[in-house]
Amino acid sequence: MKPRKIKNIDLELSNELDIEQLVATGGDSMNIYAMNFETEVPTCPECHQHMRNHGKFERQYLDVISEKGELPRIVILHYLFYKYRCENEECGKTIYQKPIEFARESANVTYRLENLIMKHAVTMSYSQVEQKIRGAVTKQAIGQITKRWTNCKDAERGMIYFSPQVLGMISFFWDNQEYILAVDASDGNLIIIDVIMGVETEKIQLFLSHLNKENIAYVVTDCNPIVVESAKDMIPGAEVLVDTDALFKEVLDSFRKIIRAEAMHVANVDKERLLKAPNELSEWEVTRVRDITEIKPRVSTAYDYVNTLRSILSRDWDITDIKDWQYKMPIDCEEEFSIASAYVDEYWKELLNFYKRRTVVTGELYGKLQKLDAKMKKFKNCSVEIFRARVLYLCKIGQKIKETDGYWHGADYETVMDMMNQLVNELEEKRNEYY
Repeated sequence: MKPRKIKNIDLELSNELDIEQLVATGGDSMNIYAMNFETEVPTCPECHQHMRNHGKFERQYLDVISEKGELPRIVILHYLFYKYRCENEECGKTIYQKPIEFARESANVTYRLENLIMKHAVTMSYSQVEQKIRGAVTKQAIGQITKRWTNCKDAERGMIYFSPQVLGMISFFWDNQEYILAVDASDGNLIIIDVIMGVETEKIQLFLSHLNKENIAYVVTDCNPIVVESAKDMIPGAEVLVDTDALFKEVLDSFRKIIRAEAMHVANVDKERLLKAPNELSEWEVTRVRDITEIKPRVSTAYDYVNTLRSILSRDWDITDIKDWQYKMPIDCEEEFSIASAYVDEYWKELLNFYKRRTVVTGELYGKLQKLDAKMKKFKNCSVEIFRARVLYLCKIGQKIKETDGYWHGADYETVMDMMNQLVNELEEKRNEYY
């Protein structure tokens, strides 16, 4: 059947609407009427026989118009469309309408309004987002949109992801909840594959079900027992490497406890100096550290003990000296350093593996992920969906989720960090405006 000729096309409104699939037929600054420019009656997608017109319908979507130099403007998009009926009585596809590309089938907002809401929601509360878009969408609906947006992005990744040769699974805490950054840690660009909320065997297993385990030669972990044991059990063909920087992080956390207990009246800036590597301190700062350690015996012995391990891990000593370091633990610090000592006993093989294979792993892997974790901790009181979306998907708005090979690879670490820096700056600006 010949396509219908669309009458009353408004070119100015069509350009303003700027949706490739649609042409505007009328409207004003708040309402735009538009329809698909392809008006030909389709053949049935099921039996491929003729269909006939079943009627003209209208559906309304909230949309946003972004014109250069002006604030985004919320409009109501009146989408006019036809439904069609298959003429084959034996066909199960009785009613059909052409798919749309500007919104989800079940949604009442367009993709680009969803994207705008997400951009606001990553630095604002839902109430603030509601105010930002002038009440066009309620805060309850904004919460639903952010959850749906993230879930749809998850689904777009497909069932099988690109499987790296070196898989990293490093655990952190956020808002009293553990999570795992799963990364492609192959030597080269660091890629964030997923943010797994919760350090649980079942959740790790679910994540690994999306990977071809045979392609994974090495798994880099921190000292979290659940992560280490899951890697051993679920990827038996891979060599597990426990990052020595994660061991040092445990030791440094134990030293912090000693400092808090023994030097509670010392200025915070001096407490931070105690945690730094001696070669990073100025002469004056070295003097300040010496002044503290001279009057705080337990801080002094712990300080020397921590920096001995620091020297071993900085390749100044043989890595096997960790065992000697472990046995020389100060008696008055055994309680604080006992967990780190237990990790050395439990994961000695995996710690050695990391040292031997360190050239195949992204340089400073643990330190880089710590920096990302520190940025993520700047944002509190948000949903799990927003937390994950900041890292995985925000830098990919307007882009395809999968790469040209048809697989989800993840989000580039440097790109994510640039985005996080931008978001932190926006957050600080908003806080300054509030106060």
